[in-house]
Amino acid sequence: MNYKNITISFFILTFQSIQAISPGKWSPIDKYVLGLEKNGPKEEQVKDFKGNLIYSAKYEYNDEGQLIKEIYTRGNGEKDGETVYTYEMNRVVSEELFSKSGLQEKKIFKYSPKGDMKEIIVYDMQGREVMKCKVGVFWNELISDGEIKWIPLKESETFVFKKSSENPKMYFQEVYNEKKELVATIRYFLNDKNQLIKRENIQPNSKRMSEIEYNENGKVKSFSFYSFKDGDWKLQKIHELSY
Repeated sequence: MNYKNITISFFILTFQSIQAISPGKWSPIDKYVLGLEKNGPKEEQVKDFKGNLIYSAKYEYNDEGQLIKEIYTRGNGEKDGETVYTYEMNRVVSEELFSKSGLQEKKIFKYSPKGDMKEIIVYDMQGREVMKCKVGVFWNELISDGEIKWIPLKESETFVFKKSSENPKMYFQEVYNEKKELVATIRYFLNDKNQLIKRENIQPNSKRMSEIEYNENGKVKSFSFYSFKDGDWKLQKIHELSY
């Protein structure tokens, strides 16, 4: 069983492009959803390995600098839905993904009395619960430790985060299925400023990698996705952010 992408929306299955906060995943947009930073990028463009525009997103923020909406467009200019965020007490409480035909997916975020995020529940377009994640530990804006239950499949995955004993700038995340079998290892590499610069996802039958670049203000400028084929890393697509 391969490590699943919990973002099961209609467009991400095709492009794996714009994604919000998701267990075991990382996105430069997460920090703005979580409220760790304000007023993030205004636009994101996704280009293939040839430089052709295949997807884009525009981001809207409220007066407090919180991300409230993502608007998606395909490379041919066709609108492709939007994601809307709702906040209460300065905490994100819901994320709703819409296509042209209406609501496709909804995430509900639950918190402890102290205000720590403890659970994420994902519902499909019929309002059926399809995934539940227990949040164990946050590492920066990444859910580093937790458990995912796939309701329809009656399967589960746990992931734990560890620091490398050999490289102080590397961390790794191990993902186990319900049989306690290791199904994926994700490695995170930091630079001297403790910024994430590379992420490798290693599975039994595949290897993927993303590389992150920052501008002079320390904000993410771009991140590129690669797959390992024929003994080498092949560029698949690049995401470019503008502020």
